[in-house]
Amino acid sequence: MEAKTPAMTRDKALQILTDVVRDKKRHKNYQRTIDVADKCYRLTTGEGLEKELQKFQPRESEEMFEQRVRITKHIVPTVVKNLIDVQYKVPRSNSITRVIKYEDDNTSEKTKQFEAILDEFWGTDSLDQWMETRLTELNNVDPNAFMIVEFKDFDPDKVHLSPYPFEANSKMAVMYEYINKVLQYLCVQQENEYDQGKEKKKGTKTTLYNTNAAFILKQMWDQEIWAYLVKDEWLKIGGVWYIRFEDNMYKLTEPTPYDLKVVPGERIGYKRDLTTDGETYVSPYWDTVPLLEKTIKANSELDLSMCLHAFAQKIITGMRCDNEQCLGGYVTTTDEKTGKTIRSICQKCEGMGMLPHTSAQDVIIVHLPEAKEEQLSLDNIVRYITPPIDILNFLDEYIEKLTWKAKQTMFNSDIFTREEVAETATGKNIDLQNVYDTLWPFASRYAQLWEFYVSVISALTDMDTSLIYSFHFDKDFKMKTTTELYGDLKMASESGADEHALDEIQADIMRNIFANSPDDFRRWVVKDSFKPFKGKTNEQKMSIMASGNTTKFYKVLFENYENIFNEIDLETSDFYIMDRNKQWEILKVKVEGLIGELDEQKTQEFNEETGTEEPLPA
Repeated sequence: MEAKTPAMTRDKALQILTDVVRDKKRHKNYQRTIDVADKCYRLTTGEGLEKELQKFQPRESEEMFEQRVRITKHIVPTVVKNLIDVQYKVPRSNSITRVIKYEDDNTSEKTKQFEAILDEFWGTDSLDQWMETRLTELNNVDPNAFMIVEFKDFDPDKVHLSPYPFEANSKMAVMYEYINKVLQYLCVQQENEYDQGKEKKKGTKTTLYNTNAAFILKQMWDQEIWAYLVKDEWLKIGGVWYIRFEDNMYKLTEPTPYDLKVVPGERIGYKRDLTTDGETYVSPYWDTVPLLEKTIKANSELDLSMCLHAFAQKIITGMRCDNEQCLGGYVTTTDEKTGKTIRSICQKCEGMGMLPHTSAQDVIIVHLPEAKEEQLSLDNIVRYITPPIDILNFLDEYIEKLTWKAKQTMFNSDIFTREEVAETATGKNIDLQNVYDTLWPFASRYAQLWEFYVSVISALTDMDTSLIYSFHFDKDFKMKTTTELYGDLKMASESGADEHALDEIQADIMRNIFANSPDDFRRWVVKDSFKPFKGKTNEQKMSIMASGNTTKFYKVLFENYENIFNEIDLETSDFYIMDRNKQWEILKVKVEGLIGELDEQKTQEFNEETGTEEPLPA
């Protein structure tokens, strides 16, 4: 890793910390990054999404608006989940090439040791699992967050340094500087609780990360030291630096230097925010935000209409309340002691003035008329009025249209909603390529950050010497199902495709089969790489064996292929992570040993048949 960022002096670090803590200086796009994070958090999680609802001032009172907020059940988080779910497929793609090895590691022990460090990076989970989970989540919720590789102070004679991830969100990342896209330093401010006498006070803890070390300025209180402090002047007491800003006291802490060539953290976003000329980032689905905001309003109107209007109204004739004291649903009585008149709701009709139906068992009884002309039409007794649903259908279709437009916008696809085209093989292929084009920038950033964090972790743990590492995606993410791949294999075989093309499709099939077992896939790759007559059909292989157009070595390997590797599995547990040259040497010894055993066995059988002790004729 070449030097990119010069080390920062203590004086420079203290000046930056002073600007941040005393003068509350922030990077120029600070508020923008917070606004983006707040908006994305609401849209992605649904928490606080009522803030996106707007009151219709001319007619909607405060009470009516609050009722609409209560009634609305937001679907935007569901739409957003549908938009971002495909990103989780990127780290599970079959197109990944991941390399970690050491040039001088003949026994693979050093590689195993470093992989073990990576496996414990995120608690019980690995760096790769952090990347698969949190990198995707943060990109959609807070793309301007930083992930910093931290470690606790340790005794190198007793324990090993254990790196772990520290996530600084946009609000915490108060100050930083990039020069030519390389981070020069980063200031992170967090809340910090400290004791001042018997009181608990809330203060700040500000950490400045640069290439060689970190500096921590933490708010605290010490009555004795306070007496010596002069405002805005650093004072060193007992080897520790203190300073006073106004009525606040701070202590400077300098953890163990890490002496890297880069700042041990990086911002995780990749989609540039054109509002800041690309100096900050936005969520991958940011272009769909206007459509999502329209969906919030339309969904709110639909929920309100469905709740208040979209049900049948039952209108019936009824009898007046038979309580003699009831007048329009109220009963008037006189208090015997005070003589005051008391007006209360009738308990029988509950204020309706009519006798209501209380269950489906109630019936309306109509007296038989004395003459036919007096008979009432039943429509005049009970009638159900259903509301018009045109406006409800419109809102429902409008929301569905906005949802599809959001997908179409994000994945840059003209045919995303055309079922008649997408059902065809050509339509599916074009659609999939558009998805790949959308995912490619994320995959590129994923690979960059993986390599960056591996380089930092290896340097912190002193395991960077002779380390070779890389992470790469193909532009074809190979997200086809196993069934689709078998179809491709059949078509390629029938069309007479090159044997290398057939091998590639076969490898993709095996990647799918071993998707949850990377060790088994690695084992298959190694075994397959040594398989004789690769790319030949079964008929061609039999022909080669029968004609004798191969060496004895490859004939024995072909005929005893699985048995040979089963023995290697039992005898050499780390065979599949060894250097290929060493694997070949082990395989050669196995095959040649088997050839010797077979020759000896044939000689013995020949001698038993002939009654001689002569070697088997050539």
